[in-house]
Amino acid sequence: MYNELGQPDSTYVTSSTTEGVELHRRFYYGLVSDTDVFANNMVQQLREVWDSAGIVLFPNYDFKGSPLLQIRTFLENPYGRTDWTNGPGTGVDTVHLETETLSAATVYDALGRARYLFGPDGCFTVYVYNAGGMPYSTEVGDVG
Repeated sequence: MYNELGQPDSTYVTSSTTEGVELHRRFYYGLVSDTDVFANNMVQQLREVWDSAGIVLFPNYDFKGSPLLQIRTFLENPYGRTDWTNGPGTGVDTVHLETETLSAATVYDALGRARYLFGPDGCFTVYVYNAGGMPYSTEVGDVG
């Protein structure tokens, strides 16, 4: 399904084991009514994704609309149902999340290309581009 602006809103599936339709994936966008939306450049930007792996948060964007940070929380049971109808942990037969979160940050250059990527395990990736703007090399290393 799509919202009024044509952005993906939700995905429903019909389960063969239960009756009815389950909410499989849900997308939330930054609204003007949210308190932090202007400070974090999130007007109509993807804010949260609830999917079959868990929840991904995009707490802030740069001025061009590129996400600066991604925070992932995985499901406790990756083989269980992912019916997000009631939200995480809000009742019987809902999805339960792990307490650990993983974060990845990206730094972009003036042309909007990813230059540095910092992974949740402490590693980093450096992307180098040639004079024509094409990828030239990639360096992967450990921060520590």
